[in-house]
Amino acid sequence: AQGRHFWFFGFLCFVALCSGELCEIDCTITSDGSQNPYTIAQCFDDYSRPTSVCEKYSIGLYSTGTISGEGNTNLRVNETSHIESLHISLMEVNVETGFFLYIENTIKFVSIGSGTISGGSSTVFRFVSSDPGSVFQVQSWVITGTKSDGFGAMHIDSAGMIELNPALNFLHTKSSGDCGALRIDSYPTTKYTSKSVANGAPVFIDTRADGNGGAVCLFSSDETNSMNWGSFAIREGSSAGKNGGTIYAAGAGQFRFSSFKDVYVQTHASINGSYIYAENITSLEIVDYNTALEHQSSAQNGAIYVVNAELVQIYNSTLSSSQVSNSGGVLYIKNVVNFEMRNNYFPSGDATYGIGGIVLFENVNRIEVTNSSFHSGTAQRGSAMACIGG
Repeated sequence: AQGRHFWFFGFLCFVALCSGELCEIDCTITSDGSQNPYTIAQCFDDYSRPTSVCEKYSIGLYSTGTISGEGNTNLRVNETSHIESLHISLMEVNVETGFFLYIENTIKFVSIGSGTISGGSSTVFRFVSSDPGSVFQVQSWVITGTKSDGFGAMHIDSAGMIELNPALNFLHTKSSGDCGALRIDSYPTTKYTSKSVANGAPVFIDTRADGNGGAVCLFSSDETNSMNWGSFAIREGSSAGKNGGTIYAAGAGQFRFSSFKDVYVQTHASINGSYIYAENITSLEIVDYNTALEHQSSAQNGAIYVVNAELVQIYNSTLSSSQVSNSGGVLYIKNVVNFEMRNNYFPSGDATYGIGGIVLFENVNRIEVTNSSFHSGTAQRGSAMACIGG
């Protein structure tokens, strides 16, 4: 078939001695309308079975034009596959209906080099792995125009390494449930990272969810699991019909959001947390933010809303221009054991019809605020801070 290259790793040897080798294959997928079509499904089928030379395969998928249709979309890698690693650099995949590719407890190493996925009527890409040794990595990818049903345009559910690099972009994606663009499920063995703003930032443009998490949903199953989310940019708004206009985080994990520099965030949540909503977590840390929050339509409470947590820490950050329709203009902290705030600047906050123009504490056991300044807060009571319960 067109553009396939084959070799195996190891020294030259007799066939009888070569069993168990990992063989590397490059498949060039032909563009739509080609006279001699070669599809992703054909590539997978050609290299799904072991031979006397190749026990497992490392496959690279490449294309120079748009691909679509049967054989290139609605693909599942089955459990009998002998593909151990997969690299994807496809110029553009057009998903007319359904999805692009689901990999569920089969391929151990997956990397996305470049390309665009457009369309789709469900989550277009899903990677699931219960193997702590698995690796999922995105270098550069654009996902646009996907309409999903509760798991985002991309769903990563992995016990292994997850690495998201700056050139990951979601454009005009929507979910009829939660997670407008991206959902990540993590476990005690999951190692997760996203690159810092110094190297650019993943971009979310016009991402929406009818439920929670207008752009991103983060789920953690264990209190020892740490998710360190670096910078990203929201453009043309993100919104949620329920909570978390941009980010919805839940589960007994440790969540850290850091190094957001000069990021202008235009978000909306119909209920709480127009920017971040976190619930039933072990800890939330926000550090080194310089973020302007702008809301097309206000949440009821808190641009950042945290409920049921052991520890919330906010350090070295600037959060401004936030308005809500009820209470906690910038921060609403509820049912938290320990809250710590150091070296922060809040230029403004607006809870015109409620309390706590910038911060509202509700049922918080211990509050420590050090070297932080509050300006231009507006509320019925507590223009800067207010405490109730506890």
